[in-house]
Amino acid sequence: NVSNPEFWDLEVPLKLEEISAAYGRKFDVLIVDEGQDFKELWYEVIFSMIQQNGRKPIFMDQMQDIFERFSGVPGFEQFFRYSLPENCRNTRKIVAYLSELISKDIKSFRLSPKGSNIEIRQFKNQIQQQKFLLDEIKALSIQQGVEPKEILLLLNSRLEDSALGQTKKIGNIPLIQLDDFGHLDNQHIHYSTINSFKGLEANIVFILDSDKIPEQVLGKRLYTEASRAKHKVYVLGVGGVKMQL
Repeated sequence: NVSNPEFWDLEVPLKLEEISAAYGRKFDVLIVDEGQDFKELWYEVIFSMIQQNGRKPIFMDQMQDIFERFSGVPGFEQFFRYSLPENCRNTRKIVAYLSELISKDIKSFRLSPKGSNIEIRQFKNQIQQQKFLLDEIKALSIQQGVEPKEILLLLNSRLEDSALGQTKKIGNIPLIQLDDFGHLDNQHIHYSTINSFKGLEANIVFILDSDKIPEQVLGKRLYTEASRAKHKVYVLGVGGVKMQL
């Protein structure tokens, strides 16, 4: 059960050790992406899979440590550290929003498009939120020619408790959960959670039920979710819960 802490604390490193032993060779280079999601013990295991003089570049953004696993990297003082100064994924409007969320200036790549304003909407109830979502997706499709594979819906609750409720289709397009490979296709509109979609991207991201995000992790969660969108972000929620910092 992946919700059980023992799975991450014990089973994951044991499985890594099994893989390392079965492989029987050591790597010259091992690249770690999303390094803030790794526990220190995981690092110890994967570092044992590298040649003595091998290289191990690690890419991380500690503001995206939404699983709160990160405690450090073994031998971190020996690493050469470099901050990547520019955001190359998101539009300048999205980058400005991300900067607000973490109260830190993030620079945009000079050739990044300005993009659309962040759509932040609060509703009186779930029905209003759902109606806006369905109408907006239909409008994007009809008026702007947006394809289903460009859209991703991010949930902040269980499906049955979300604004999607029992929705099966948006227009004539079936609504399904994103698969484990993160593949967006034109035959469906996909929904997921940030736990599964982290590290991936879509052109347009709807952040649903932002009012269900715990206040103590609001900034970090919204930062991570909004940064998945390359071109446009919607932040939707019910009531007077603060949806930006």
